[in-house]
Amino acid sequence: MLGIAGILLAIVLFGSGCVTASSADRGALFSRKVLQTALTEVSKYDGIDRAEAITLAQSEMVYRGREAAYRLDQPQIEEVGMALWVVRFHPIVRTLKDRRKFPVSEVAINRQNGQLHFQDVWRE
Repeated sequence: MLGIAGILLAIVLFGSGCVTASSADRGALFSRKVLQTALTEVSKYDGIDRAEAITLAQSEMVYRGREAAYRLDQPQIEEVGMALWVVRFHPIVRTLKDRRKFPVSEVAINRQNGQLHFQDVWRE
């Protein structure tokens, strides 16, 4: 017989696995949604607006495999003149020391034709 302690241990072990799986599933769903939106809803022929720039930048981050380590749902976007959007993504960090381990990722997007330029910016 397992007893109460054994049953509680089993619940804790199997329960924590379920939480991890559902978090991974949410990340996969977000990634799939971003890529689908980039393919179906972004039109480069009429210029790139703010929402399209965010979608293109998020899809670039997913394409590069960075969706697990960066806050894709919290982009910072800046309009640079009439020619570019710059979208920044900050890494998910637990401590201040970890901030130095991961760069801020920037995706610059040409507002006329949607061309992308990706770069990592290291913080001082």
